Amino acid sequence: MTPTQIIEKLFATSPERANLILGGLSILAAVAIFLSWKVDTDTAFRLGIYLLVLGFALAVLTAILGQGTLLKVLGWVLMTLVVVVLAILIYVGVVRDPAPFKPPECLLRPFEACEAAQDKVAISQSPAVTVKPIDATDPAAVGPDGGIDRSKFTTTVQFAGYKREDVVSLAQNLFALGWNISQPEKGGERTGAAGGYAEVRYRSTAEKAAADQLAKEINETGIKSGVKAVMNPLIKSGALEIWIGL
Repeated sequence: MTPTQIIEKLFATSPERANLILGGLSILAAVAIFLSWKVDTDTAFRLGIYLLVLGFALAVLTAILGQGTLLKVLGWVLMTLVVVVLAILIYVGVVRDPAPFKPPECLLRPFEACEAAQDKVAISQSPAVTVKPIDATDPAAVGPDGGIDRSKFTTTVQFAGYKREDVVSLAQNLFALGWNISQPEKGGERTGAAGGYAEVRYRSTAEKAAADQLAKEINETGIKSGVKAVMNPLIKSGALEIWIGL
């Protein structure tokens, strides 16, 4: 007998037990998935609450409607809904930038701005990072810039895992050195795609010297070690993109 046939028989003989078992398995599966992704406990707790509310709603419907074809249909609707929800959660957990869906912490906080939700999670999970200020007059820290005009390069920050305040410190530090960073008081863009990276991306050899200089200065701040300049033809000419993630 296949798992599908077992579920069908269970719904036919005892829909209440089937729904209870299915709900329990769904919660266990969701918890296991979230733990494997190291999702914060608050987000995992929210998922459990949502699943419990869904199961409670089904139990109420079962008590009201009793046995019959309609109840079986509702049971299959619930199972389909649970499968779809878990599939979406698996997708957003595996794919770092899960378009068209939002990350798990945002999906489970529908009444909060996604950026605010992610910042809140980062505050509770991210390790402490010390961002050291760089003295632009200190040759040992800045090094020879080869006459690079930092203001000519549009510089953006993409980050993952850090507390926003630490990235703001980095952006303001680099801005003070002369890099053309828009709104350094906001730090940059939080994106799962930056996880684990330590790169300054540039388009062509025309930007390489500036990218190397920027990478050196980021390393000097201590926010991330081993940051290197990496050529990427997808970057716009005259632009430098910082990609750092925990």
